[in-house]
Amino acid sequence: MDSLMAFNERVPTRSTGTRRTAALALGPVLAMAAGLVTGPATPAAAGAAGCAVRPPHPAGEPPARQRPAGDDDGRSGHRCPAGPAGPAGPSGAVDTAFAATTTTPEAKYVGVAQGDGGALVRDPTSVAPNPHWHDLSLLPGYPGGAVGISLSPTPLNGTARLAVTVRSVTGQVAQTHCTLAPNVVWPGNCTAFTDLTPPL
Repeated sequence: MDSLMAFNERVPTRSTGTRRTAALALGPVLAMAAGLVTGPATPAAAGAAGCAVRPPHPAGEPPARQRPAGDDDGRSGHRCPAGPAGPAGPSGAVDTAFAATTTTPEAKYVGVAQGDGGALVRDPTSVAPNPHWHDLSLLPGYPGGAVGISLSPTPLNGTARLAVTVRSVTGQVAQTHCTLAPNVVWPGNCTAFTDLTPPL
């Protein structure tokens, strides 16, 4: 109050009434400046009406309910060591092709890479005692360990032929051509395998 009265004495006024009016008008302002009266709370200081003001999280840290599962470092759970390797999966392949000879209608030939290293071709024109299935692994140049096979008719100068291409487990590719005729004797009707392995 002493400060207020001192201020009132310094206000140049012509009458006591005017001096009192100035003191009343400036009193609340000076009181607020002196900390005697507190102004209305603002949303920034007190938050929305009825809501508690929560401190912000540290910079760069997501809210607790959005943190990933795991420990405080954000790492995933404990990782177990890898188990033993499982057994090798099945290997081998099969392919078919239709081909006709000059004396027989079109027939389906079947090629099988057995997965044990052998390669067989089934000739539907073979008759007993000639078996239907014929082993090509005895031909010169056979790569061994065939796990893939492909059959393709390749007639040449009117002669029916069948190209047999195999791929080994080591990636070697080789091909033979077999002449087709009714009840032909396999594998004597086939050429030696030619290496067609692509460059690595």
